[in-house]
Amino acid sequence: MSAISSTIKRHNHRIHPCETSKKQELLKHLTTLYPNQSILIISSANAGTSEIEEQKITLSNDSSLKELGDRQWDILISFDLPVKPEDYLTRFACAKEMALILMDTKEQALLYSIEKLLGKNIKQEIIKGFEPKTEIKKTSIKHRPTKSQKRSAEDDDKKKRNQVDKEKQFSAKKEWNKKTASHDYRNKHTNPDKRAPRTIKIPKEKQSKEN
Repeated sequence: MSAISSTIKRHNHRIHPCETSKKQELLKHLTTLYPNQSILIISSANAGTSEIEEQKITLSNDSSLKELGDRQWDILISFDLPVKPEDYLTRFACAKEMALILMDTKEQALLYSIEKLLGKNIKQEIIKGFEPKTEIKKTSIKHRPTKSQKRSAEDDDKKKRNQVDKEKQFSAKKEWNKKTASHDYRNKHTNPDKRAPRTIKIPKEKQSKEN
């Protein structure tokens, strides 16, 4: 990896953040900046390898690139990022002077895997007129959240949700008890069918006459 890293200067290895809808336009812009240099454009949308000889441009994809051997180009332009970070190392080895990446915010996770494999963060440079709507966050390899930190955050979130659920249950139970108590009170004092039975006392004189 050290041999690959030493072929290109750090400031010549760059990411150009860009919306996917504007990538084609940005690609044309970049190719006009280097008219006398050979350019390799890698994209998953390319079917095999093809040449545009008058512009010194080669179009290819990751599968076909492995069949080209040790051939190199002055500039590498990655139209998109590979799913496997190892494939990017194969691309990077083909560049002699410069390696550029056109990246949408949706490709952030793929970028982290590549930077981790390279052991360094790649410089980002926004080109005027191609600013992405959503800012691409610069993730630091060293300060990436650990699994234990993620688990701790998830546990805290779970505790908060459980606490909210308990409060809701308690509140619902309290309201139910209020309604039940109120219902019993009304039945006791307003419903004649459910009043307590009355005891009628018969005078002793009436009892003796009846006997």
